[in-house]
Amino acid sequence: MNASGLIMSRFGTQLLRLITRVSRCSNVDVEIQPLLQSGLSNQGASVQPIRRILARHMRRWTRRCNDYLLAPLGVRLVSRGEIPSLSRQWFDRLFYFHRLFGLIEDVPGDVVECGVAFGQSLAMLTALVRSGRQRHIWGFDSWQGLPSPRPEDGPSLGLPVNEGTWGLATPRAVIATLKSYGFNDAEIEIPTLVPGAFSSTLPKYNGDNIALLHIDAELFQSYIEVLANLWPKLSIGGIAAFDEYEVQNLPGVRQAVDEFFSQQPSGCVSLRQDRVYRKCFAVKLQ
Repeated sequence: MNASGLIMSRFGTQLLRLITRVSRCSNVDVEIQPLLQSGLSNQGASVQPIRRILARHMRRWTRRCNDYLLAPLGVRLVSRGEIPSLSRQWFDRLFYFHRLFGLIEDVPGDVVECGVAFGQSLAMLTALVRSGRQRHIWGFDSWQGLPSPRPEDGPSLGLPVNEGTWGLATPRAVIATLKSYGFNDAEIEIPTLVPGAFSSTLPKYNGDNIALLHIDAELFQSYIEVLANLWPKLSIGGIAAFDEYEVQNLPGVRQAVDEFFSQQPSGCVSLRQDRVYRKCFAVKLQ
């Protein structure tokens, strides 16, 4: 390790220790304790103004720490309430997307997600776009809930795929999710959110060719509409990833994908399965 690397390593270690100490004190109640112990509470002083003052200083300190110290390291300090729920599935999904990005590293084009809902996957994709080559990201969703299932979708067997499912999701909820991942106001503008039914919005897609198309749409007709409109715009070497292809309780997804590619020229697509996350995706060969 060279001298600069050693300095950065030591600096990073000390910085992480500092962040740990600050995060332990990030709850305003902890910061107030010394003041309360000094007798302010016994004098009848209101705690609320102190809370507001400390919270304001904490926000200012956090903003400066993010802007001047953490940004070069690709790290952002956020409050406890802003931390997304992290689980094994969350990490599996993030690493899956990361592997897909590795496959399209040299493929030109934008990133498109169809079926955004609350924006958990979109936030991961946006983070990966920000850390890699310059691409635009698009998010399509009706934000009115799922449309009516068709006979091809069969019984849902307990899965929530009825008409109107996911109807509580809104573009505002997506923005809230992006903020929870630490994106600032300027970075939240990176993804373009396109509300409306796929049948109305996808034919009007006017972005660049697509390098990665992620479909999380549950239903037969939704998959058909996405593939019919956007597969022709996929770059050679680009990927269409199917979130529910292997889900047995959603047979309409597999039927839609299989029917669509059965009508394409032979040798134009390679259907693959991620070795870890077990999700299926198609690579456009020609």
